[in-house]
Amino acid sequence: TGTFQERRYSNRPAFDMGYVQVADQRIDRRTTARLELEKGFASLGLQLSFAFEHIVNASNDAFYTYRNDAFSFRLGYTF
Repeated sequence: TGTFQERRYSNRPAFDMGYVQVADQRIDRRTTARLELEKGFASLGLQLSFAFEHIVNASNDAFYTYRNDAFSFRLGYTF
């Protein structure tokens, strides 16, 4: 799955890394991509899943421009 979001911050200017104002309004564009794999072991009552998410936030304020990766593992047990 994936998402795209755009957020406009009112009354919040954008700055460069030298704290020089570059725009009157900060605008962020965030894109995410997520992959999730799941495997059940019914005879044992177990469910195992793994997820990976890649996040890119592009902003006209240099401090808020970043890339991030997140991993998660989950083990479930039914009793």
